[in-house]
Amino acid sequence: MLHFGKLMFLLVSMMVYGQQQYYYSTTNGLPSNTVYDIVQDKDGFIWMATSKGITKYDGDSFSTFTVQQGLPNNDTWKLESTPDGKIWYAAKSNRQGYIENDSIYSFPIEHNKTISPGGLAVLDTTVNYISGTSHFLRNQIWKSNHTDGLLGVDDDDAFFISDTLILKRETSGFSIYTISENRQPVKNHEIKIENFSSSGKIIQYPFGVYGNTYWRIQEESLLLVNLKTANTRIIPYKGKLNRHKQFVWANDSQIQWKNGDSIQVYGHDFTLHTTIYFPSLSKYNRAILDRDGNLWMASLSNGVQLIPSNILNTKYYFQNKKVQKLEIFDDTLYAGILNEPLHYYDKGAFRPTMLIGQGNIYNIRKTKEHGLYLLAAEGSNAERHPIPREFVFEEEKQFYRSSPDSKLAMHDFVTNNQKKYILTHDLIAMGTVKSSGKYQALKKMKGGVRFSVVYDSILILASDGLHLIKDDTVSKISEANKNRPIPYLSSVQRNTQLYLGTDGFGVEVLEGGELYSIPATQGLSVNNMVLKGNFLWLATQKGVKVLKIDPSPNKSKIVHSYYQADGLLDRNINDLALKDSTLFAATDLGLSAIDLKSTAHTKKPVLYFKEAKDTLQYLSTNHSNISVSFGAINFSNQQNIHYSYRLLPSQNEFEKTHSKTITFPSLAPGQYALEVKAIDQHENWNSKSIYLTIIPQWWQTDLAKTIGICIALLLLGTTGFYLYNIAKSREQRKSERAKRLVTLELQALRSQMNPHFVHNSLNAIQYFVQRNEVALSEKYLSRFSKLIRQFFEFSRKQTLLLSEEVALITNYLEIEKLRFEEKLNYSIYIDDTIDLQTITIPSMLLQPIIENAINHGIFHKSGPGKVEIRFVQPDKDVLKVTIQDNGIGLEKAKEMQQYGTRKNRSNSTEVLQERLTLLQQNNDWNITYSIEDLKTYGKSGTRVIVTLITIHENKHDIS
Repeated sequence: MLHFGKLMFLLVSMMVYGQQQYYYSTTNGLPSNTVYDIVQDKDGFIWMATSKGITKYDGDSFSTFTVQQGLPNNDTWKLESTPDGKIWYAAKSNRQGYIENDSIYSFPIEHNKTISPGGLAVLDTTVNYISGTSHFLRNQIWKSNHTDGLLGVDDDDAFFISDTLILKRETSGFSIYTISENRQPVKNHEIKIENFSSSGKIIQYPFGVYGNTYWRIQEESLLLVNLKTANTRIIPYKGKLNRHKQFVWANDSQIQWKNGDSIQVYGHDFTLHTTIYFPSLSKYNRAILDRDGNLWMASLSNGVQLIPSNILNTKYYFQNKKVQKLEIFDDTLYAGILNEPLHYYDKGAFRPTMLIGQGNIYNIRKTKEHGLYLLAAEGSNAERHPIPREFVFEEEKQFYRSSPDSKLAMHDFVTNNQKKYILTHDLIAMGTVKSSGKYQALKKMKGGVRFSVVYDSILILASDGLHLIKDDTVSKISEANKNRPIPYLSSVQRNTQLYLGTDGFGVEVLEGGELYSIPATQGLSVNNMVLKGNFLWLATQKGVKVLKIDPSPNKSKIVHSYYQADGLLDRNINDLALKDSTLFAATDLGLSAIDLKSTAHTKKPVLYFKEAKDTLQYLSTNHSNISVSFGAINFSNQQNIHYSYRLLPSQNEFEKTHSKTITFPSLAPGQYALEVKAIDQHENWNSKSIYLTIIPQWWQTDLAKTIGICIALLLLGTTGFYLYNIAKSREQRKSERAKRLVTLELQALRSQMNPHFVHNSLNAIQYFVQRNEVALSEKYLSRFSKLIRQFFEFSRKQTLLLSEEVALITNYLEIEKLRFEEKLNYSIYIDDTIDLQTITIPSMLLQPIIENAINHGIFHKSGPGKVEIRFVQPDKDVLKVTIQDNGIGLEKAKEMQQYGTRKNRSNSTEVLQERLTLLQQNNDWNITYSIEDLKTYGKSGTRVIVTLITIHENKHDIS
């Protein structure tokens, strides 16, 4: 009998597991279709080891870790999860380690040795790698621990499980040794195993350790050993199995053994908890059941397949057949299937009856006269006395395709007040209970769906609204909107209320001749309804809905929804039935039987934040656009989880969000609690909080604000006292500055008109006269007088046009050239982009600089001298003037001034520097002045660079 039940389960599984399976490959997130291992961590995430890295999955998105993030090798074939949240990985590499809080840690093997672990030992929160010898993590280095010399055998016959525990192979089994403090082995237990094969290495077979449990897949059995108590269990294979296709996964609560088409789950006391069968399990190299009972299967070439727990726990019938109607009579469930016999449910299985309907099944009825009646579109059938067509249609000649005694096709059949009523595709007919003869046609009507008995009246639900049979007369019930009749599909009565299911308009309530709509059901097509207590179960095009009834229709609400993720075969539900805490849902793809007592429907969503910390801190200067990401760990129901959030204390009400990232554009300094709430289709909800701290700058603290207020009051009190003095002082400084500028201009004029220059000029004129060079002396005198006029004229102006300044220095250089004769040459270069008639500069700024170049540079030079003047305009508001001579240079000129017999000290430079400072204060120009000795460049001479940057348009008079 057990084998028959298992066989039936497998046959049913083979039929139904095409539904709601999830396949993961490189097309939807996996880094590789070669998946070696699957584990689940303490938080519920699924981890997969692939040939191209390790990936973490929450049911919505994959996070992949590769060598780019720190893995020693992308080709990682083994994972282990420890209770502290670490995911330990194993690969063929000279480094091994774990992933924690989405960060990869890897540690070298001593002597830079490359290992490929054959097994892993999970001891509390640490993992030891076993590869020929055991490797333990010591001071961030994997160090090997050999047994050579301790037990008199090599490492092929024994290995360290922990620092103090050794497992040794014996002829008939195993021995467990502990190592004392003085490194002496003590045998604790000897384990005898029947038909034990002692050939080969001890690590030859797939094995592992989790806590106190050692497991080993042997040739014909699974060996489980408690290393502490030596309790042992040997579980034989059923049939011929390839041990390399078997797999064991252990965690802190159970041991799962995949063998053949089943997974057997054992406790650490080695008792069998449950067995899950799945027809194609043997094709996969790895398979586990997660904490919610979902089945994960890993392939070496086709990625991963997930079978949700609701699918495993749901029974399916009539796969790929259209199940249209469900009814319960005398505690027996009946199912009407298109072009199939009527079936009844008995002891977990559906069995066929002798009734077969032709065409779509509309209803299943039961009367004393006819027994079970299967109402179908092309021919209804009953256990006793089915109604022939000739009893309803007298003029059969118009139905030439049917014989007079053919079975009548009906939508519905009802008995009320000693009368029988029939609803066909285009006719309403009536007969009497006492008479078994022909029926009387009441009204021709197309689109009738079903009858609903309301006290002494009969309602007809039709595609064009509601019709009433009263006193053998059929009349249509008037509607508020006559231009848009509402199509009705189903009904159920509760006390004085009749609940009506519509096609697309939800549920309406008929009471006291008035119709009320239920807003919570708007948009639903309600194919059928089942009333259970205060709950109305609805078969809709959007799954099964459970409506909690309130006396006020506006307050009625949907409290449960069942979808494919809950075990339904299809979203469109033709009909439903409730029996023995089981929901039966009929669809075009078959029939689902969902256990309503399953804890899968009451589990709260598991929320998590993607940030590793519980409290996030931000500086107030960087608090703009703070984003927090979250998610829910769910592998088959992500689309039915809805989220909302609130930010306490500034936001008390939850706000819905369709995004899993919440961004706050600006938060004031302070402490906040971000609470995220997740709710599923069964109104199971959960919330989780993360804390945000916006750290204020020192000036934003309360103490700083208090001090600031006090300082502000103090300043306010003293400001008035100082304002007058400041204004007066400003005016005084302005007057002094103007006076000083005039003084400097006079000093500049005096420096330009210095006695040496005048004396030398007059001597030159006298010299030319004595030499009888009248023309040359007249030329010199003319230029000298012109220069004197320019000095006096320009000294009255604050600014000059650049053309005027160039004319002044040209005239001056010509006089000096005449005086020095062949010893002095000069050149003036003006950039083509410069407009001499629009650019202004401070008056007589350049002549003193040129005078210094001649008198202190070229004058003391033994050979010919030259002065070069360049005007360039690097930018629109920038004028750069370079004055360069090939004289004796700045350094030598200073020496001559300091130690020479003639103290030719000139104050023109000091006057110029002070004048530049005052000009800066007027905010018309930003003037920079630099002087350098060309000795640095291997040349003789001096270079002066004056850069004038116009700050704003010069307002001074240049006329």
